[in-house]
Amino acid sequence: PGSSRAYLQLSSGEIVPVSTEEKILKEKGGTSITISSAGEVLYHVRDSLVEVADEVFNKLIVPRGGEFVVTLDDGTRVWLNSGTEFRYPTNFVTEQREVYLKGEAYFDVAKSAVPFFVKTTNLNVRVTGTSFNVSDYLEDRRVTTTLIEGQVIVNRYDGEEKYVLEPGSTFKYIKCDGKVKVKEEDPELYISWMHGKFKFENMRLEDIMCKLNRWYDCTVEYADDSLRDLRFSGAAEKDRSANYLLEM
Repeated sequence: PGSSRAYLQLSSGEIVPVSTEEKILKEKGGTSITISSAGEVLYHVRDSLVEVADEVFNKLIVPRGGEFVVTLDDGTRVWLNSGTEFRYPTNFVTEQREVYLKGEAYFDVAKSAVPFFVKTTNLNVRVTGTSFNVSDYLEDRRVTTTLIEGQVIVNRYDGEEKYVLEPGSTFKYIKCDGKVKVKEEDPELYISWMHGKFKFENMRLEDIMCKLNRWYDCTVEYADDSLRDLRFSGAAEKDRSANYLLEM
């Protein structure tokens, strides 16, 4: 199974491997970055004596077989799943807080009058302070946003319609046909990964394997393409070996 590991790209372009080894880094504008033993990157309030005119960006790159947590300058916490890239300001100095996601992340956004935007390849998610999950992997057939608490507004870049989500509802965008669905579902189906579990309900085998491939850093070959559409329900802890899941 995977572990807490990632790569932090600083504004200078330098890439620093991060895991559970404690270290402290410095960024432009007096920002201090702490890597904790718990597998988290924390951005501390910058030196109030240093004026920062422009936002300084960092990128956290989580490889297959990894996961990591980052606490942004405003107190927002973000859990990043395997195979994810997350680009964000080390200091929010503009009229809105914008971050950029490729992959999957769970957000616990610090409440503020300044709106918070998550921009993915396909979606724009707007929020002022709430908890939600966003998944937009290039290789996945669908894009999802699941709201746990608060309220978010979701819109696709290729469509004008905006969707307002209430707690317990999930926005789904199917890439192949462009269809959108908003429905109430068990949130654990979408956020169990950050609680150390896999949870599936009537899910295609190919979609299950996409998730497992990222966590175990493996690939799957299908002897018969019809196997891809077999559906399964179940749950298992993420710290078990891949063999355990395959036997199930």
